[in-house]
Amino acid sequence: MVASAYSRERLEEAVAGARNWTDLMRRLDLKVSGGQRRVLQERVNGYGLDTSHFVKRSPWRKYPDAAIAEAVASSSSLREVALKLGATPATGTLSHIRRRISAAGIDVDHFPGLNQDDVDLPFTTEC
Repeated sequence: MVASAYSRERLEEAVAGARNWTDLMRRLDLKVSGGQRRVLQERVNGYGLDTSHFVKRSPWRKYPDAAIAEAVASSSSLREVALKLGATPATGTLSHIRRRISAAGIDVDHFPGLNQDDVDLPFTTEC
């Protein structure tokens, strides 16, 4: 008979080898979700198991300005910057990186279309 994923014995072994909460859920063959994480945290804390070795991550990856500047210098688009930083070039990530570039005053004049004040769209008044 297989012990419950929440049994102390199974959790002790899995927690000792896990790198973070997601890794722990996978080791226990559990669905990776926020609710599952909360249940595990309650059980692990209830048993007093040590998770100090878990890698801490914020929801936003931290990129030093120097790393962003280096990626910008050798890129021709925000998407390329994101990829060079190891990030998924999703809309939110690109917006975050763009704000960081602006806040750091990093020159992106070589990015086509990024610094246009007015959009120059061709149009005609004829129908």
